[in-house]
Amino acid sequence: MFRTIKCVVLTLVVMVLASCSKDEYLNVIPKESSMVMSVDLASIAKKGDMANSDLLKVLNDATASLSKNDKEKAKKYTDDPRETGIDLSEPVYVFKTPTQYVGVAMKIDDEDKFSEFLDVLRDNGSCSKIVEHEGKKFGALMDCDFAYNDNTFALLIPLAANSKAGNRAVLTSMFNQKEEESFVSTDNFKKMADGKGEILMYVNLGVLPANMPLAQMYGMNGMKPSDVEGFLSTSFVDGKMVMTTEVSGKTEAARKMLEESTKSMRKIEGKYINVPTDKSLIWFCAGVKGVEYLKNLKKTPQVKELLLLAERTVDIEKIINSVEGDFAVTVGELPSATDNFMSLNSFMPDYLITANLNNTDFLKDADYWKRSMRDYGFTMTETGKNQYSISNGDIDINWGVDGNDLYFASKNALLKNAFTQHSNILDTYKDDIKDSYMYMFFNLDALFSSQVMGMIGQVPAVQKRVSCLKSFIIQSKETNKCEVILELKDDKTNFLKQMF
Repeated sequence: MFRTIKCVVLTLVVMVLASCSKDEYLNVIPKESSMVMSVDLASIAKKGDMANSDLLKVLNDATASLSKNDKEKAKKYTDDPRETGIDLSEPVYVFKTPTQYVGVAMKIDDEDKFSEFLDVLRDNGSCSKIVEHEGKKFGALMDCDFAYNDNTFALLIPLAANSKAGNRAVLTSMFNQKEEESFVSTDNFKKMADGKGEILMYVNLGVLPANMPLAQMYGMNGMKPSDVEGFLSTSFVDGKMVMTTEVSGKTEAARKMLEESTKSMRKIEGKYINVPTDKSLIWFCAGVKGVEYLKNLKKTPQVKELLLLAERTVDIEKIINSVEGDFAVTVGELPSATDNFMSLNSFMPDYLITANLNNTDFLKDADYWKRSMRDYGFTMTETGKNQYSISNGDIDINWGVDGNDLYFASKNALLKNAFTQHSNILDTYKDDIKDSYMYMFFNLDALFSSQVMGMIGQVPAVQKRVSCLKSFIIQSKETNKCEVILELKDDKTNFLKQMF
């Protein structure tokens, strides 16, 4: 009886110790990391049916030129990746450290097998000699320093010119971190880990280059990009990949500014859902409050510059201020291969911009615009009641007002919109569109059925995967959240299985 109790107690102790050490490998991630991403390779491999995928065949073909001995060694790991000694049931983590490195952390399941795996890599020149110091083993994998012990592997990719000694020191510091000193102890980790999907990510916008429009926009009014944080989760389900993003303010000032930026938004009514045809490439729509929307547009220097250029023809700011409701942009099909690609008008796809207005007061200034735009080489001709054509010899733009609808269009798009049958391509998405503040539909089926497919379709592996694609969608149903969806034609089979 005593022996039985003792065995039970020992078993429980082992279970507790195992559960405590399960996430120990995450302690190497620095607490102040500005980007942390986890990738569930086990789930990806299972959903993608990797054992029967074309990619595995490509990997096997890549080892065909190896010697018999090397081929046998490689086959050992391709047949069973667990032989590497890495615990692939636990996610791989990629992170950006405060000391200008991209780090990779993985859980070691069997240190002896992992050391043997490194020996194989060293034999073919990919890995350096392993040096042991204070319970950790150090080496370099293709000029990137790494360290490991019986639980954790961490590799550093330098983003700046750092010495090897510096890399070793950073690795030692990371391995000496306690849980409370690592990213795993933060609320950001907990929020990221609560996400659903194979890829989860936390990012601080401070990692963005300073000249990016997004970083510049969030840097207005004294708010730094580093004051804004984002959380992303990517899941692979039947027929589609879904990436969900959420943006939040790190400081009170940032939260206030993000709230201010949503004042220009309203839900889409769906007035222009029937505009695109089956061959239209892009349809974008947003619910807009013009006055507030213009304020946000002018926060981005590049957009502000475009608005100033547009002012040479019409008072674009006054027009935008008059918009209240749906604002939609439809981009038509690509030009055919027989078109003259040296001509700007024939190379550019047709487009139609439509917007709902709450007033048409700006039409009173049309005669003044006719005179003032001549100074910049433009002419404006009246083509009908409240309808005009603007030209400078190279570019022709049609615009006008029909009731409370504003439009800007290329010549062909305007004719097609008036005289051709529209499609119901967006009907199945109607409920999602009307539940969104912003919605973009990119018609991949139309894109790859055009001459583009002829350019990239020479490679069978590429053709197979491209031919699966149906659409690329971005929708925002909440002011601080956005979903990015890559949709396939077959909605009964997992996205990864079709792609792999």
